[in-house]
Amino acid sequence: MLETLYKKGYLDCTKIILENAKPLGLNAEESFVLIKILENYRETKKLSIEQLQENILITSNKIDKIVADLMERGYYEIFIAYDNGVGKECISFKPLFEKIIKIINNEASFDNYDLEKAARFLSSNLNRVLTANELEVLEDLMTTDHYSLKDIEEATKRITDKKRILSIRTLTQELANKDKEATKVKQEVPKALKDFFDKI
Repeated sequence: MLETLYKKGYLDCTKIILENAKPLGLNAEESFVLIKILENYRETKKLSIEQLQENILITSNKIDKIVADLMERGYYEIFIAYDNGVGKECISFKPLFEKIIKIINNEASFDNYDLEKAARFLSSNLNRVLTANELEVLEDLMTTDHYSLKDIEEATKRITDKKRILSIRTLTQELANKDKEATKVKQEVPKALKDFFDKI
């Protein structure tokens, strides 16, 4: 649906990409190149590297690398469509719009009250108010990395149980370590248990 709206010119892709660059996993240059790819494709129905190089003040080699990286990382797909036996190169932005829909759905389902509760919980355990930077990191952990209030409470307990100093840094490390342990368990257990873990 979003791709159809984009092709008809009803969707402001520039605003969507710029506002969601971080959750989309894009840096500033990648965002700009992707926006230009979308604009050019809507106008010309093709991906022209030469045209991108004319419109973007980035070196040709860097543009080539970004264009290739964006495709490899699943922001668009290139395929050949045949009409009366003649092949034509086409682009689908379906993967990009699937990422955007996922971000929108995650934002809609995220409970901001959980963030407030997590901030209060950490403030209580740290015996001080969180700084602006710490709040930003906490928000990223919950909205971008999708850690729940329960994950944060459990990680905090593990840190204090190990007699480690609680901080946003040690919390982030503990959450990441727990993820690594879970992945390692999934790799080491028999297939029947792997299937069970995958369903959780």
